[in-house]
Amino acid sequence: MATSSPAVSNARERVERICQSTPEATQLRVGVLDQIRRVIDFDAHVWLLTDPSTTVGSAPLAEVPCLLELPEAIKLKYLTTVNRWTRLHEDGATARTLWQATGRDPSQSLLWRGMLSRYGIGDVASMVFANRFGMWGFLDLWRQDSKEPFSADEAAFLSSISHPLTVALQSCQAHTLTAPAVPAGRELGPVVFLLDDGLRILGQTPASQPWLEILLPPAGESPPVPASVYNVAGQLLATEQGVDAHPATARVHLSKGFWVTLRAARLNPSAAVRDAVLTVTME
Repeated sequence: MATSSPAVSNARERVERICQSTPEATQLRVGVLDQIRRVIDFDAHVWLLTDPSTTVGSAPLAEVPCLLELPEAIKLKYLTTVNRWTRLHEDGATARTLWQATGRDPSQSLLWRGMLSRYGIGDVASMVFANRFGMWGFLDLWRQDSKEPFSADEAAFLSSISHPLTVALQSCQAHTLTAPAVPAGRELGPVVFLLDDGLRILGQTPASQPWLEILLPPAGESPPVPASVYNVAGQLLATEQGVDAHPATARVHLSKGFWVTLRAARLNPSAAVRDAVLTVTME
């Protein structure tokens, strides 16, 4: 891939047009991923919006082969220092590959050792979207180990589109605040989840399911995936283990200008509650 080729230049221009014309974050990400795929081959992706202040993920757009192990995958993502989105930003980088970060030794990544290697993923290209106003999201592109790792030119292309994407993601979030908020789900009651240290959900209040269906509408008859719950719980583990100091809190747009806040905390030890050690609330 040559960064000056017509195909790359055209893709960059199309990404910039999408950024200027798409006010909704999911549509923006879908459109940009389609343009990236035209010049960079990848086999799976994870693109999260983040709370701009806490950097915690809240609204995922993902297509991954490890959906049945999603709690463990998110846990490892939050506990991995190599190419963590917060680490990229601290390093002043906007895009970097796993091979670049580890000197071609991906086993330095906890996420790769514990999860990605089992699914035949050989390299990951990571992007972070941040500016002086906050952090707006991060993107991971996964490539199978049967293919060549991401090249320096491919990483350079991703870096070249990071600025317009950062501005666009910030604008998408701001756009949700332009209309009067319509409260949703308050009549359903409190939303509380109980999890173990593996981020497996052991219990939840009756209101939790309908709230999740509003936050992350399920595909077909499948139940909603509580990815936002896993993310704040994963951040709690990261703070406890000294990986990152941001609070385990994320604000996320629910619908029609109405925002909710997810918070994670550890329960005090109790003989009555043996396996459930983490709690996540949505308010």
